[in-house]
This record gives sequence, structure tokens and C-alpha cells, in this order.
Amino acid sequence: MGTVSSRRVFARGFLTGCWALLIIRTTLFFGERSDEKGPPKIFFSPTSGLGNSILALVSTAQLARSINAPFGISWDTDTSPSCQASYDDIFQRTLSSAGDLGDCKRKCKLDLTQSGARSCWKVLACDERIKIAQLFASCDCVHVSSNQFFMPIYSSHVVNDLSSLAKQYLKPSKRLEHRMYRSQEYWKKEFGVTHVIGIHVRAAHSNSGSRDGKWIPKKRTFERVFWPCLQKVVREVHARSETIGVFVAADMPEVRIEATELLGTDERVVELPTPLKALPNDTGLGPQRSSVEVQDAALELFLLLNSDSLLVKRGMHFDSTFSASAMALARCGSATSCYYVEQEKCELVTGQVTPDFHLQGKISCEIGVGEEEEDCDLL
Repeated sequence: MGTVSSRRVFARGFLTGCWALLIIRTTLFFGERSDEKGPPKIFFSPTSGLGNSILALVSTAQLARSINAPFGISWDTDTSPSCQASYDDIFQRTLSSAGDLGDCKRKCKLDLTQSGARSCWKVLACDERIKIAQLFASCDCVHVSSNQFFMPIYSSHVVNDLSSLAKQYLKPSKRLEHRMYRSQEYWKKEFGVTHVIGIHVRAAHSNSGSRDGKWIPKKRTFERVFWPCLQKVVREVHARSETIGVFVAADMPEVRIEATELLGTDERVVELPTPLKALPNDTGLGPQRSSVEVQDAALELFLLLNSDSLLVKRGMHFDSTFSASAMALARCGSATSCYYVEQEKCELVTGQVTPDFHLQGKISCEIGVGEEEEDCDLL
């Protein structure tokens, strides 16, 4: 009986030893198990105002998706002076496997603002996804700070998926969703509107210089730039026997007053009142926006992108990242008729709108004669 028991113990030990040896030899041959360390977690933090932050967020989310990395958002009330509302104040947070940025052991910082290192921008623009993943290999978490819409610069090897990312990360918070719904219902019941034309005016960029640290807006901006195109759109919509309401969102009260005066001369339309209690007066050269101001701006943004027609100023570039965000998130060509306006310009837009990439100068993927390739150093 003792002999049988000893044989069993020996056999069990022998098999255990063989299994351990097999694991060691497999590890030596193939390297570490691939599931022990996957890609790092990618976290996003804003550095500028609401429009820039929205566009940078979806770009960073796409970067994480391109290397199959968990994506998290680190956006608090004190993250950016120009956007002092938290992510949860503005949007509905989705479940994420990234956890919290503060729990990361090996944290790397990546500056993807206009001041970020060219070598890091070059990795995104020129390298394949495997090289981007290799850059992050030593990090448990990569903390991206950005104010740029950089999705287009690596679109050659990544599918542009702006619409699905917007649905996942840019759905309005329950509070803002309720405020938006109440405004839309009020417009319908009070004025009987069946077609809403949304207009965004960034008057601070149509200025006559500055004085005492503030922009001096040009006079009659609404009349010169937006009114001709608006008249064209009104004629087309009115021909369909629709009841037209016009909603104007602007960064300065003077523009809204001017719009009110002009809209009062056209009996085919009714001006739709903003739900904001205090109108923005964004004249500062480096504006700081409180949590309430940012949430109010987000509410007007959601009303704009849900309009039946949408007019924003765009020449060579968008006049504002706020305008660009509204156009990019609106369903142009399907749910919304979108127009680019400028003096003597009223261009109907169809299909997905791509915001501007504002990094100064062209990113070259070539290495010149006598030049050495610079490495992207993660801080």
C-alpha cells in the first residue's frame, strides 16, 4: 500500500516538473506572454476652450482606438482656465476600463498642443500604428494634453471614425439634455416652428484690433457676413410652407442685438430666444470661462448641431473651433442642411465635415541630407 502511494506521489511530482519545464522553454522561445502587458492606457486632458477640447478629445480617443488601448478622460473643473466645467458637467461618461489617471505607476506625458515637440507630431503623422505602440511601450499610462484636432494627420493608417466617437463620448449630460429638450419644446409650442435655422457667430475673430486687453468687434458683422446667405436659405425653406425660427448663438451681445434688429424686418421668420440667463461677452484676449459659462456654451452648441439648417463662417479655415465642432457633430447632408458662409459665399455642405488642424508649418516625413532623426521624448 505504501509502495503504491509513493508511486503516485512520484508520478504527480514528475508531471508537475515537466509542465514547469515546458512553460520555461516556451517563455524562452516566444518571449513573455503577450497578455501580461498590453498597450498602455491613454488619458486625455484639455488645455483650451470647449470647441478645442471637444475636437482634441475625439482625436485622442481615436489614437487610443488605433492601438487597441483603453481610453480614459481626466477633465476636471481646474484642468483648463478656458473651460472650467468638468467633463461630467457637460457630457455623459461611458464605462471605461482605463480606471483613474492617479492610479498609474509609470505615467508618461505627451504634449499634443501647438507647442508640442515636432518629433512627437511626426510619429503620429508618419509612422505606422506599431511604431506608435512602441513609443508608448515603457508607459503604463500616457497622459495626452491637447487642444488640437489631429485625427486627420494619421488618417492614412487609421479609419476616421468621428461620428461613432462622438456618439460614445460627446452625448450631452442628463442636465444639459433636459435643458435642450425644454428649449426645443418651448420653441415649438410658443412659436409653432417646424424648421430651425441655427447660426453661430464668433465675433471676436471679426475684430478691429484690441484695446485694454479686449477685442474691438467690427460693426455689422451679422449683416455683412451672414444675412445674405440666411435670406437665401429662408427663401428655400419658406417655399416649402414651413414655419421658420432662427436661433443665433454669438460670443458678444452686440451681435445678438444686431441679429434681432435684422430678423425683425423679415416677416417670414421668428427669432428664437436663447435659454441662457446671461449672454456671453467673450472679448478677452485670453478668456477664462467659469463652469456655468461653459455649460451654457455647451447648451447652445447642442441646440446648434440639432438645428434643421446650420450656418457658420468658413473661408480658408473655420472662424472658430466652436463652429467647427457644431458642423462636425451635426449630421450634415442628412438631418441638417449645413452652409459655409462668408461675404458673397453661401456653400451647401454635404457629407462629413473635417475641422482644421492648426499646427503651424507642414510636418515632413522625410529626413533631409545631414539631418538626424529626433526621438519623441515622453515627459
